[in-house]
Amino acid sequence: MLATFDATGAQRVALYGADGTPLLTAASPGAVQGPAAHDAAASGNPLRVAGVYRATPPAVAAGDLVDLLADAAGRPLVDVQRIAGLAAPAARAPADAAALVAALPVEAVLLELNGSGLDRRRNNHEVTVLASAARTATTDTPQQTNYNAKGASLFLRVTTAAGGGETLNLVCFQVDPVGGANTELFRHNGITATGTYAYQIYPSIADTQTKLYAFTALALPRRWFVRMEHSAGGSWTYSVAASYIN
Repeated sequence: MLATFDATGAQRVALYGADGTPLLTAASPGAVQGPAAHDAAASGNPLRVAGVYRATPPAVAAGDLVDLLADAAGRPLVDVQRIAGLAAPAARAPADAAALVAALPVEAVLLELNGSGLDRRRNNHEVTVLASAARTATTDTPQQTNYNAKGASLFLRVTTAAGGGETLNLVCFQVDPVGGANTELFRHNGITATGTYAYQIYPSIADTQTKLYAFTALALPRRWFVRMEHSAGGSWTYSVAASYIN
C-alpha cells in the first residue's frame, strides 16, 4: 500500500500488487466482495447489508459487534421490549375484563374500557337467561351483564302451567353498582297459561306494539336480572331469554 496525494493536496490511497502493478484503476475500480448474496449460497458474492436468521439468538455483551437478526422468512426482528419499556407483543384470546398491561397485544376485536379493564364490544346478540326447567318456587335468574347495548327484548316461554288458580309473575330488576340494591324496572303479573310472552326495554319506545306484553321506555343498565315469582308450590316449566339491542 502506498499513500499518494493529488494536485489539490488531498490524500488518496492506492493499492499495488507485489510486482508494483496498481490493483485499482479508473477503468477497474474494483468491488467489495463478501460471503453471501440474497437467496444464494455463501460464496464469493458482493457484500450486502442484511440480517441473519438464527434459531437461537446469540448472547452479547456491552460493546460487542452484533448481527442484524431476521426471522425465518427474512423479515427484520425488532425487540419492542426495549422500546419505552414495553413488553414483547403477544397474541391473546379476546376476553372480557381483560387487564390493562404495558404491552402490544395482538387482537382483532374492538375493546372498550369498563372502568378498570377492557371488555369486548358486542353486536346485537342473544343469551339464555334461565334455561328451561321445572320449578316450584320463586327463582332469580343469574345476574346479567349488559356490555354496550341500550336495551333488550325479553322472552318468557312457559311450557307447563301449574294450574289450580296458581299464577306466575315476571319481574325485571336493575342492580345498584354501589350498594347492590335491586330496583324494579317492570313486571308482568298474573300469568296462568302456557305460551311465549315478549317484553321490551329500550329508550323512548312507543307503547303501540300490541304483540308485546310490557314496554319500558328506559335504557337497560349494565347489571340486571329477572325474578320469577310463584304464587304457590305448583310445578311450572319455563325459560327466560334475552336479545340485546344496540
